Amino acid sequence: MYKLLSSIPVPIAAHFLVHTTDARYKGLEVTYSIADHVRDIKRTTTKTIFFSKDTMFSTAGQDISAAGIVKSTWSPSTKFKAVLRNLDGGKKRFDVTDDHGEFYADEYFGSLSFSPCEDAIVYVAEANQPKDVSKFAYSPSFGEGLTSKKRPTPFILRILGNNEASLSALVPPAVDNLVSFGQFVLQDCPDSGLQGTTMLATGYQRTSDDRTNSISLTGEQLTPSSISCRSPRVSPNGSAVCISNALGGAHAGSTSLHLLGQSEPIVKAVWDPQDSNEFPGLFLGAALPTYPFVENGGWVVTHTTWGSRSRVVAISTTNSTIGDITPDGKDYSYTILASDKAHIAAVRSSLVSVPEFDSWDRDRDVYSRHESGVENSGFSRGVNRWYVVAAVIYLKRIKTPERHPTESIVLRHRQSTDESRNPLITMPHGGPHATWATSWTPATTALALEGYTISLPNYTGSLGYGERYVQALRGHYGTLDVEDCIASVRHLIALGIAEEGEGKLFMSGGSHGGFLGAHLVARFPTLFTAAVLRNPVISAGDVWGTDIPEWYFEEFNFPFFPKNASERVPYTITSDQYTALQAASPISYVQDVQASVLILLGGSDNRVNPKQGLGFYHALKGRIPGSKEEGAKSKGKVDLMWFEGEGHPIEGVEAARVAWESTRIGLQTSELREVQCIRSRRDNFLESTIDFIEALYSLSFVGAMAYLLIEGTAVNEAIPTI
Repeated sequence: MYKLLSSIPVPIAAHFLVHTTDARYKGLEVTYSIADHVRDIKRTTTKTIFFSKDTMFSTAGQDISAAGIVKSTWSPSTKFKAVLRNLDGGKKRFDVTDDHGEFYADEYFGSLSFSPCEDAIVYVAEANQPKDVSKFAYSPSFGEGLTSKKRPTPFILRILGNNEASLSALVPPAVDNLVSFGQFVLQDCPDSGLQGTTMLATGYQRTSDDRTNSISLTGEQLTPSSISCRSPRVSPNGSAVCISNALGGAHAGSTSLHLLGQSEPIVKAVWDPQDSNEFPGLFLGAALPTYPFVENGGWVVTHTTWGSRSRVVAISTTNSTIGDITPDGKDYSYTILASDKAHIAAVRSSLVSVPEFDSWDRDRDVYSRHESGVENSGFSRGVNRWYVVAAVIYLKRIKTPERHPTESIVLRHRQSTDESRNPLITMPHGGPHATWATSWTPATTALALEGYTISLPNYTGSLGYGERYVQALRGHYGTLDVEDCIASVRHLIALGIAEEGEGKLFMSGGSHGGFLGAHLVARFPTLFTAAVLRNPVISAGDVWGTDIPEWYFEEFNFPFFPKNASERVPYTITSDQYTALQAASPISYVQDVQASVLILLGGSDNRVNPKQGLGFYHALKGRIPGSKEEGAKSKGKVDLMWFEGEGHPIEGVEAARVAWESTRIGLQTSELREVQCIRSRRDNFLESTIDFIEALYSLSFVGAMAYLLIEGTAVNEAIPTI
């Protein structure tokens, strides 16, 4: 089941096309990510969707990952397309093999931007390694997921005409070498030299207070040092925006939106929204959508975490008006893919609905979605994807009484009844400043289809509920978050959705979710039968061996950077601090664990030292026989799986599949015989459902697109590639 669901194409990027041969249609090039379980790789495909208010059709999907394409973008007029390739082959206009190393395509440094005049392109690549002794000089890592990146360098390609161009590495003259640049955009048209060229970028500064600021290539710092800015974006009218978070404190929180040149942000943090319908503040990731503007830059549109959904908001750059423009309907979450002067394109999904393309347009003063503006990304048109998964499971959001803002997204099998309740898996998210949203998550949905009830609790500290509840968790790790999670379990039991008993309650979580899972099975030893922990935080006092040592200090309410040198030397921990951190950690309760435990570790995890999980494994294995609690059950089985080369998420195609299968097998072998008998009665229905889904999916991605072409004529014109 997991292989099937995780193979469904997911839209990850899009760009509106200005030029089509038929003015009745709007064109949109969409990029999809697909997990290929045959070759154990992630593939990238593109196709072009054409739509009007009444009709939608598309071209066949084209696999671009085989050609080594890592990033591409269109010029403002969409007459030209820039393509970055890290492999030989395919159409090549300019060869830069000897000029630098691999291109950067990540969300922190990755850049590819045309100038407004379409005669220059800026991008970021790895500088060539020095050939002298300086190649042995230590270069600090940029952290988890970025360990291979050492020397990000901006390059500008000037298009001279007649298939000629000049390439220059940009070295900011007024900025020292402790700044690394990424997220470039060209703000105006360059002349023949660097003078007069205005580029905006995020500058990552290695300074004593570890700040990150958006600066220009003249060395002018455009944002104050009291905030951490990123993701500059230039609108059609020439104005620019960026986003920021406060320095220090919680590792994630409310995001502010700035119009560069104005002293006050357009959007500030919201402390305590009064109800779920009130805007809770912006909660964004590393970057804004690639092109977030409509109405010639008068509005910024973006998706944001809002409670347990990802919603779409429109923000006026003139008067700071904020509007929720998320379409009504079922429990969809939305991610903005693209926008232009009058249109918005997004991907919508839920835990029981596969990802699909959705679109809005400007109608009077309100953005509205046309029902025809929806296209399914995984199955052929005409198949109602909602009923494929929803025929088996359903989704419900349940608040935990007297513990605001705690709420759980619950997935429940339709055959689970009061007479035969399915086992419950509680899966707290990591972070801890993150959020479970209703968006498509194949691993979670696949477990629900296996016959489990799934609870995804958003506890205090989760994003999307107001800044007050982000800050409320600091200094209360291992208490407040644990109490919220166990309260959510108790509430589901009280509602009759779950029940206590052997083989009835399980835990699963990664990172801080693993921290909570380990706490819960230790502190409620007879309640949970088994737990699966992925790269868990086990010993908070082990502050080294991580790319974010300040996390352990700041989140437990200890300052990482002391106010004066007499307090403490930076990057050291006092004995009192170590004692407090360890006391709040699962390792302090290891002797009480009685549940079976499966630990999944990424051998190259830079976020949480895998030795923490490894130490927990050996501690569980070496426990002294006997229990503090009279009449307690015998201790469960302990297993560990080590994924060499995998990082914190364990997201490689093969590794993720094996981790999911190990989770499924580990939980099922922990169930009681009578529970397994109940499962066997469900299997016939489940198998028939799987056969139905597989029959639909046998209409391959390309085949489904070919079917769509019958409904209309492709109107895409030839596009010159740079």
